[in-house]
Amino acid sequence: MIIKEITNPRPKRNNDKQCIDCGKEPVVERKRCKECALIFNRERVKQYHKKDKPRYGIIKCTICGEDMIKNRPDQLYHGKCRFEGKPKTGKYNEIKRSKEANMIARQIILDLGFKLNLNIVVHHIDENPNNNILSNLMILSRSNHGKIHQFLNKQWITLRKINTENLDEKWYDIRNQLTNTWLELIKLPIIQLNKEIIEIDENKIYIFKE
Repeated sequence: MIIKEITNPRPKRNNDKQCIDCGKEPVVERKRCKECALIFNRERVKQYHKKDKPRYGIIKCTICGEDMIKNRPDQLYHGKCRFEGKPKTGKYNEIKRSKEANMIARQIILDLGFKLNLNIVVHHIDENPNNNILSNLMILSRSNHGKIHQFLNKQWITLRKINTENLDEKWYDIRNQLTNTWLELIKLPIIQLNKEIIEIDENKIYIFKE
């Protein structure tokens, strides 16, 4: 057997390279160690999205009064300040669910025989997840559900900004009036139910007769 001599052996990897950021951790093929690469990539993603994100100037948050970047034309407050000071009627993530993992309100509607797809939401009119009587429930699309909460939150901020006295105590009645106002503004068919089984249409809003 003839063994050929290898004249150009494969060069060994340089294991003495150091991370270009921290200069401490040794690296083999990468420029950065795992920790520095993670930080670098996070900042790069932030800068990328920040570059393409529309901005509408600097305003003062109507809740905390601090300067903030306005990301939407109608933005009035920080996202973190959105629910600050608003009367809380219960936390949805602490509400018990049915065996089918549904919110109690949704399960009640399903038990009545209504078929709800994932784009249909059961809304609590008084924003209290513990109040599941039929007259307090509204069936609507997920999109409209987000719109009604956005509308109520914006009205809360507006009223709070003009220093309405005893707003916490008045909010329950005001919220009901604002809900009716929103139903008029949304210009969608409002269907009153009396436990009769009908097919749910995402382009309509359903409430139960008292």
